[in-house]
Amino acid sequence: MPSLELISHILLWVIIILQGIFLLALARQIGFLHERYGSTGARTMNVGLNIGEPAPVFSVEDIANRQVTLGMERNKRTLLFFLATGCSICTSLLPHLKRLIRHEGDTLEVKLVAFGTRLEDAKKYAAEHSLLDTNIPFIVSDDLALQYRVTLAPYGIVINQSGVVRAKGLINSRFDIESLLNAEEVGVPNIQQYLESPEVAPSS
Repeated sequence: MPSLELISHILLWVIIILQGIFLLALARQIGFLHERYGSTGARTMNVGLNIGEPAPVFSVEDIANRQVTLGMERNKRTLLFFLATGCSICTSLLPHLKRLIRHEGDTLEVKLVAFGTRLEDAKKYAAEHSLLDTNIPFIVSDDLALQYRVTLAPYGIVINQSGVVRAKGLINSRFDIESLLNAEEVGVPNIQQYLESPEVAPSS
């Protein structure tokens, strides 16, 4: 028959293991909450194209040899998502961009723009992340990033149907992407300005 000392040791280890599982679950939930509520929207940088400025007209082939035009009048708004193939945040956002196209493809175009990378590396990246199987153009162009004055990734620019820049900002999560699209919908440069507007800000 097991001794009381052995039983107490077993119970102690069971308690320690359960506490470890509880702490891991708690840390996971805190991470989810931080991602969900910690974001205040994509941060607009005081550089690059101005809100309300016509987007540069650009015609270029994507890595699948499809002709892609930017900055022209279209029947959909466009989200330009600038990325770097070595950027882990950029990669983590690709599934959300694919979902956007599936759910909002009738009114929204998404175009990926990689800069600071070789075409061969971009093609390998696209294959690894199943981008060739989507309707999302994947462009590799330092010149395009220069024309749109983007130097950091991930960065998003929303262009309306008239070819005008309506929102822009650094992106760190899928909520930042949504904030750019929401800002364009309500006609403000970024979601922070919307939240600080008299109609939204709480009265003191």
